[in-house]
Amino acid sequence: MTSPINNAARTTAQGHFRTLRLGTPFQPRIDAVAKTQDWYNWAGYRAPHSLWDEELEYFAIRSQAALFDISPMTKYRIEGPDAEAFLDRVTLRDVTKLKPGRVHYTAWCDDEGFVLDDGTLFRLSPTRFRLCSQERHLPWLLDSAIGFEVTVEEETESVAGLALQGPTSFAVLREAGFAGVEKLKVFDLAEFPHDGGTITISRTGFTGDLGYELFVPAEKALSLWDRLMTAGELRGIRAIGYAALNRARLEAGLIVANADFTTADHAIRADRLRMPDEIVSALWSPWEKAISMAAAPSSKPVPNASCFTCWSGWRSKATSRPNTPSSITRSIRRSAWSAPPCGRRWPSATLPSPR
Repeated sequence: MTSPINNAARTTAQGHFRTLRLGTPFQPRIDAVAKTQDWYNWAGYRAPHSLWDEELEYFAIRSQAALFDISPMTKYRIEGPDAEAFLDRVTLRDVTKLKPGRVHYTAWCDDEGFVLDDGTLFRLSPTRFRLCSQERHLPWLLDSAIGFEVTVEEETESVAGLALQGPTSFAVLREAGFAGVEKLKVFDLAEFPHDGGTITISRTGFTGDLGYELFVPAEKALSLWDRLMTAGELRGIRAIGYAALNRARLEAGLIVANADFTTADHAIRADRLRMPDEIVSALWSPWEKAISMAAAPSSKPVPNASCFTCWSGWRSKATSRPNTPSSITRSIRRSAWSAPPCGRRWPSATLPSPR
């Protein structure tokens, strides 16, 4: 029979089970405005599906300014003399072209070429980067770093994050006193003073609208929240949950790992593994798929979808005109593409007649 003393000791030692989901550094402020009590699990954190009204939260993104807690997003600090070479090896985009103060979207694959995850890479300095992703990859990153003079550390808990999205988001930052934020172009980042320290602000987001992402040390999180909410009071700032953000990112055509595609670590069946070209081509409309086959005969190379730089350049040209079959065709045929580095050639096909 177990003594009462041993039972008490066991109960004390198992206290972590009583915290079913972790709170973010912004949790006190989020709990204060959470009227719906609609929560979900985001990487072990208690995150809101909605806070007060899912429909109105969506319209805050599109017509005002919306504040969303992105602290549970996995974040890695990668630093050292070989940081650029290391990331250029393990990710798909050319990291040598990513200048300090810039961000780019990328992905990374396992040894067989199947996608492990996608995310954003922030170049904070010539030798310091921040990699943000949906899933956790620390063991894989550490294994891949063997032979490089580089350190890889997870900073998910120590760095809090906010997404400020919507047409009045710039005005909110200006009113909050972040001087110089107007100089940020799309995918730019810079550091700004805050509460005796610094925060990083990037002109990035997940809504397709004007927006910024702010990264701050966890101990300065609440003061940043209060600063933004006070500055945005006359600009219609509202805290939102994931349901509204998810609707906006679907409209923008942005993808989420293990929602829009299955990552190599999570695939149970072999036919669920995906290479980069399979992921991006799955997002094309039937017209774009047909055009990708008919844009050039087999003797003429077209951009390889497995090369993210090549594919994104092709798609930006293909959609630079109104999104109609004839205009896309004209745009592609006018693009003077040279053979991509991968040398891939697509088979010829017949383009269906517009209806």
